[in-house]
Amino acid sequence: MPGVARATDEPELVACFAPKPALFISTSKDWTAEFPKDEFPKIRAVWGAPERVENRHHDVPHDYNQAMREQMYAFFNRWLKGSDDDKEPPLKTEPPQMLVWLDHPPAGHKGGAGVKEYYRANFTFKRPPTRDDVRALLGETGVEDSDEKSKDGTYPSEKGISIPALLFTPKHAKQAPAAIVIGKGKPHDRALADDLVARGFVVLAPDVRLFGELAIKWHLNAVIWGRPEAGMGAHDVKRAVDWLASRPDVDPKRICVVGLGDAGVVALLAGAIDERIRAVAADDIAKTYRDGREQPVIPNVLRVGDLPEIAALVARVRKPDDKAIAEWLAEAVK
Repeated sequence: MPGVARATDEPELVACFAPKPALFISTSKDWTAEFPKDEFPKIRAVWGAPERVENRHHDVPHDYNQAMREQMYAFFNRWLKGSDDDKEPPLKTEPPQMLVWLDHPPAGHKGGAGVKEYYRANFTFKRPPTRDDVRALLGETGVEDSDEKSKDGTYPSEKGISIPALLFTPKHAKQAPAAIVIGKGKPHDRALADDLVARGFVVLAPDVRLFGELAIKWHLNAVIWGRPEAGMGAHDVKRAVDWLASRPDVDPKRICVVGLGDAGVVALLAGAIDERIRAVAADDIAKTYRDGREQPVIPNVLRVGDLPEIAALVARVRKPDDKAIAEWLAEAVK
């Protein structure tokens, strides 16, 4: 359920079941370790009949052992049969032969390749994406931007998020073009920044999410939020455009983005959702998601478009065999 947390969460979901009886079994050594003090009080508060909702917590690793199963038997017997029986009858395990009965795939089995073939045939985009399509894919709808001012080497992105950044300015800059350079950590490529400044660019080198100072491996969280990491980074680039466009030394009609490595996709997405971006330079956008690209993770991207289609929304995009980035950008903003 990509993006489930954008619409609801556990207390709201379980409220649809309340006030019918419910039992939650958790353990101290898996992802449910904090359930008794974090989630369960919220769930119990919306139940309306607290005597009908229970939590049984066990100090064991992730498991469903006999003690847990017997708590489940007692719960169902009490509410469905009016008894207090909680004993598990003797169990007879299946012989190994039964467990390996299907010793070969069924006829016509195509494996993982067949699964990919099915989804690509039935769910791949049928038309070029619009900017609104890409914004929806990245979870841009309803994002609340911060109204704070930039300070201490940071600029504001969405509410509660400040982006650390370095700013490089040429001497006597006045209505100069600007380049936002993103990569694995500021200043990303200092030689490139120096080259751009020498050509008269104002250069902003931010650590957009989730690179540099803000780097964190949070793929599953991003899927649950419906906001892939690349989309959050693209939003931070968009907010960088806001900040640069407000500066008297920047020409708001000549703002470009450079993405290095995986950040090339982030730069491309930023150009797709923000039409103010004049050009995008990226050194790693050759392999498409249809061809097996996996990073950065963007759930359902092929339902909307692939990198070439997304690039078509950007005014100008640098290809890997083009001129050096700084030289190409200088031409792109003329």
